[in-house]
Amino acid sequence: MRELMFEVITIEEARQKIMENWRPEDKVEKINITDAWNRIMAEDLVAKENVPGFDRATMDGYAVNAEDTFGASESLPAYLSLVGEVPMGSAPEMNIGLDETMAAATGSKLPEGADAVVMLERAEAMADGTIAVYRPVAPGENVMKRGEDVTPGQVAIPRGTLVRAQELGIISSLGIVSAQVYCSDKVGIISTGNELVTPWQEPGPGQIRDSNSYTLFGLVKEAGAIPKLYDLVPDEEDAFRNTFEKAIEENSLVLVSGGSSVGTRDLTLKILEEFGEVLFHGVAIKPGKPTLAATVKGQDDTLIVGLPGHPVSAFVAFQEMVKPALKRHLKTKVPKAAVWGELQKNVPSQAGREEHVRVRLVEEQGKVFVEPILGKSGMLSTLSRAHGIMVIPLEAQGLAAGTRVPVTLFKEL
Repeated sequence: MRELMFEVITIEEARQKIMENWRPEDKVEKINITDAWNRIMAEDLVAKENVPGFDRATMDGYAVNAEDTFGASESLPAYLSLVGEVPMGSAPEMNIGLDETMAAATGSKLPEGADAVVMLERAEAMADGTIAVYRPVAPGENVMKRGEDVTPGQVAIPRGTLVRAQELGIISSLGIVSAQVYCSDKVGIISTGNELVTPWQEPGPGQIRDSNSYTLFGLVKEAGAIPKLYDLVPDEEDAFRNTFEKAIEENSLVLVSGGSSVGTRDLTLKILEEFGEVLFHGVAIKPGKPTLAATVKGQDDTLIVGLPGHPVSAFVAFQEMVKPALKRHLKTKVPKAAVWGELQKNVPSQAGREEHVRVRLVEEQGKVFVEPILGKSGMLSTLSRAHGIMVIPLEAQGLAAGTRVPVTLFKEL
């Protein structure tokens, strides 16, 4: 399969090849709701009860029959008899009748006979035990009705929903304590190269600390999958083969960082040809050209991706080719956050490759400006300083200052 080496394809073709050839099995598991954050629902969660289960006040104030307040004003208030206070966490001990009211706190159950709440600041307690109401309220005002949020039989959380903080709140309000979710993909991460040492080691001459493993660890977590780090692999065939074989047995996706460029000491392609069917080697993207992908021979549920050794190249290649495949399998449909801004300076590019440029956004007088961050693909700090990525299209020979461009964000402005 050596003929595949650096016969570059477009980024769209690379994504398509991965999507068409990687088909991991969908698995589900039942988990506690406290573990469900950032997971994808594998079942419809159907409500069995009303939420809320009773008419409740949404403001501190006075529970009233709205009709008793009609016509009230600052100059001619409506006077209601205060007959008690609604206890929090239990039902009111009495009903209210004509021209009567009860004090009610936010979240308390409305007494029978009440259909609205007058806000505290719109009323005044008088010395004779009456309440002066200075503004009328409509039926249902400042009240959440029984079942207004969720009703029995309603699909409160549909299958395929990404569980965020707000979904956790709904699930708990329904009394559901466990649910079926799709299993997260397990992703093995291997960094290769004699020059690498762990972050807790002191580098010797010609050595550097491994950063790719931890960058990829974070990216995999952000995508909703489960990362697993393997020991650093030197440029030795047997060590590489043993680690690689273990990784493809334990994961549905294996990321190999380094060893994907042309060179006599690069082993990734050689090992992949033993274990897998190479899909492509070389993508018309900058940075990230040496990216390669393969599936394991005889099976399509394990994907192997060889990422470039330069940190920025590995980051961009993961974001543009690996993350979409992970998101699709994990059923996550979260749109990319993007903003438009005006390019501050000319950015040259070479036609025939899609260039992904790190950029910083600057807000001035209500306008957003896009400032390119230039630097080699080994400079991780450029990613840390960047708000996102601007893409120069495949056919373009750069972009001129003043051009309005979209920026895909990975950091808040």
